[in-house]
Amino acid sequence: MNRHNKNEWTKVLLGAYEFLPAAVKAAKAEAQRLALSGYDFNGDIVELVSKVLDCNKRVENYVNAFVLIGEGLKRIGAEKALLLKDVFVGRMTLCEHASRMGLSKSGMRRRAREALCSFECACKMQGYGEEWYNSRFGKDMLFDKIREKVNARNPAI
Repeated sequence: MNRHNKNEWTKVLLGAYEFLPAAVKAAKAEAQRLALSGYDFNGDIVELVSKVLDCNKRVENYVNAFVLIGEGLKRIGAEKALLLKDVFVGRMTLCEHASRMGLSKSGMRRRAREALCSFECACKMQGYGEEWYNSRFGKDMLFDKIREKVNARNPAI
């Protein structure tokens, strides 16, 4: 594993933070649409119920992730949380954040790595780690897109 991808799951989780409320609404709407289509569904009802349950599981996973991120950010302190929010949740690059704070790029990169490690520890202390992330979001298309954006925006953290 590349050393820059060491905390990839935490980077992607943070990058998803702003999208999770909309993803929850979309998954709930999809579950409702599927459930209501059951009245005129001519196919396998077991398959339909399975799809509705999958949507509900996705909603549960998204809500859990949203709460986890919020709690993790609270636990790491205001300065680290601000850095992570600016760089991963917001649309700011590490260079932009460094110039805003009056620090060198390498100093800001070091602070970002420390903040990511602190966030990862805060998540793990709550019982959530990379295994949890992979089992819920490893094949999730939303998280795949977010991973691409996060890695493109700040590849060397």
